[in-house]
Amino acid sequence: MSLRFFTVYGPRQRPDMAFHRFLKAARDGRPVTVFGDGRQTRDFTFVADIVAAVRAAPLRPARLRV
Repeated sequence: MSLRFFTVYGPRQRPDMAFHRFLKAARDGRPVTVFGDGRQTRDFTFVADIVAAVRAAPLRPARLRV
């Protein structure tokens, strides 16, 4: 089993991530820098959901490949 995490956000997140930058700019009344045309999308996962997945992963039965 392998778990790959992409774009995790939440408390103590990396300061170079979009959520941190956008919220800090909004708090400080500064403009937000958007790269490209602004139409790019991305999925985000809250850190508590990652913790739940990591804790549940070893409890799942292994799938057999034939």
